[in-house]
Amino acid sequence: YVGYVNQIIVEGFCTIIVSSLEYLQSQIDPVNIARLDISPLIEIKLDLVQPEVLFFPEVVEGSGRESIHDYVCSWMKGFYNVARSMKRVDSGDGDYMLEVEARLEIRDLVAEVTGHLCDNVMLVKEYESQFLKYSHLWRQDLDQYFQEWWGAVAEEEPSSDDEVQAQSEDEAGGQGLKEEQDEEEMKERTRKPPLEAFEAKIVEFLGIQEEVNALPYTEDIGWLRIDSKPLRSQMQYWAAKWVALFSDFMMCDITDSMSSMTAFMESAAVVLAQE
Repeated sequence: YVGYVNQIIVEGFCTIIVSSLEYLQSQIDPVNIARLDISPLIEIKLDLVQPEVLFFPEVVEGSGRESIHDYVCSWMKGFYNVARSMKRVDSGDGDYMLEVEARLEIRDLVAEVTGHLCDNVMLVKEYESQFLKYSHLWRQDLDQYFQEWWGAVAEEEPSSDDEVQAQSEDEAGGQGLKEEQDEEEMKERTRKPPLEAFEAKIVEFLGIQEEVNALPYTEDIGWLRIDSKPLRSQMQYWAAKWVALFSDFMMCDITDSMSSMTAFMESAAVVLAQE
């Protein structure tokens, strides 16, 4: 009789656990979600913690941070703990966890839940990749990039003094002296990228800025809702910094040139007035 009652209790616990697992499985099964238009169970955030793009909570197990895998395992552990709610009637001690864990139907449901979890993580990582393609915006050092770009596209612009000196040397036949001064003259020459190079870079980063603005704010992927607004906001900030890096420099350079020209014209006007 005790064995009979014991078996009834085991069946009762297994029925409770199976019912709970079946409900959980139905809530994260992508086919069932699409068919019944089920809302996501969890909302996670995608944000930039330089230099890494991170999910909160994490979607990958073993990252050292709280993850959705931990959530699901905690839920299933809670289902299993029903078997610890009373002592065994056949021995007066212990619980029914061994019988529950050995039940094939329960093990199959746990495998299905775990499978849906892994499949959804892959889809989430694919979603993340569309943001990671712009990681150079915050990983690349702006000053270093600008200096390297300057060295690659800068053109030599000989000053008017250089041209006059070169002409006088040619007329005097001082070719030998010119060759000796070539190295020194090269150092004195102003090297600056052409305006077209600045324009090309500004257009390039304006295009990236538009692409970033077109990225999604939120996305429902299976049983997860991803809020990417925090990351998107950071990306917009960095895209704007890259545009400003070139546009501000070009604006300052043009302003300085205009100021120098204005000063020259004012000085020339004074000289002409005196004459």
